[in-house]
This record gives sequence, C-alpha cells and structure tokens, in this order.
Amino acid sequence: MNLLRNTLLVGALAGSLVTLSNAEADVIYQSIPDLTVAADSNGWCSVCSTNNTQQIGQQFTLGASALINSALFTVTSYYFWPSPVTLSIYADSGSATLGAQLFSQTYSSFASDTPTANNTDIVGVNIPSLALGAGTYDLLLTNPSHLGIPGYLIASGGTQIQVNDTIQPASVGDAYFFVYNGTYNSGLILQSTPIPEPTFIMLFSVGLLGFSAARRKKNSA
Repeated sequence: MNLLRNTLLVGALAGSLVTLSNAEADVIYQSIPDLTVAADSNGWCSVCSTNNTQQIGQQFTLGASALINSALFTVTSYYFWPSPVTLSIYADSGSATLGAQLFSQTYSSFASDTPTANNTDIVGVNIPSLALGAGTYDLLLTNPSHLGIPGYLIASGGTQIQVNDTIQPASVGDAYFFVYNGTYNSGLILQSTPIPEPTFIMLFSVGLLGFSAARRKKNSA
C-alpha cells in the first residue's frame, strides 16, 4: 500500500511540474520571422469609410491545440491612432468564407506599443485564454481611425485576408479574399500556453486520486 501511495504521490508531483512548465507563454504562430523588418506594402486600412468597410486580418493554421493568451501585430504608424480596435477570430470554413466566430473583443487601447525603425508600430492585445484546436482560422482587425495593416511578402503558413462592405465586426458566413492573390502576410504573432498532453493530464488526475485516497485512510484511522 505504501508503494502504491508513493507511486501516486510521484505521479501527482510530476503532473504538477508538467502543468507549471506548460503555463509559460510560447509563440504558437508567427507569420513573418521578424516584425521589425520593413514592410513590402504601406498597409491597407481597417476601415476606409462608412460606405466601404474593410477588415484586414490574417489566416493562420495551428498544428496542435493551444490556449491563445495574446496577439502582437504591426500597424502603419501614419494611420495609427490609439482609439478602440476590435479583434475577432473565426474558424475558417474553406472556400474563402468565415466560419463560427470564436472570439471578439473591443479594446479601448493596445496593451503594448513598440515603435520600430520602419514607420511601423508593434502593438499587442491580451486574449483571455482562448482554447483553439488544430485547424485553420481567420483573425480580423477593425479600427474607426483607419488602422493601417502592412503587408509582408515573407510567408509562413498563413495569408493576409480582407473582408469588404461588412458590419463591424464581420459576420459568420462573410466571404473574404486574399490580399493581392495571397502573396502578402500580416505581421502577426500569437502567444499561447500549450494545453498539456492527455498522458500528463491522466498522470496528474491519478496522482490527485492517490492524495484523496491517502487522506481518507488517514482520517478513518
């Protein structure tokens, strides 16, 4: 019995250590190698006028499940004003169509703002632990002050997209098109807390059961 209890105790501790180590933020998606490099395009505005609403974003693909905690992206300094910005994430339905809306939040200001040497700013927003599985998604940005989203020709698993003539934010089922036939990418970095592997979750659960059983035995004695 002592051997079993010690084994369960070790299992619980190991599960705890794995969970803590996985709690550290990691980059889960990055569209270009370096957000500080000069953009190939000055950018497309997120809202050009009330009659021609454009929402600019980035299609991205995750190879594994993750908890998204924050998003960093580049904006063109000339168009950048610290007024509300709405960030929305959709499942991608294929055929250039937005799927279910998985997240949407309007921020009164960016959580971070870092000027670069290329007339762009790296801005960031916090996301409250959005759980996403492996798959393809669409992230869109809107801003009433004409937030400029630069384009980069360096591709890394995603493509810059644009939605025209739509409300803010876009609706499920809205069609989008790839900016310049899909040759551009937004400067987007998604940071994540990886979801623990099932093996470690099971190990941690078994360990907790061991703690509970040992405590009940002690109390009954």
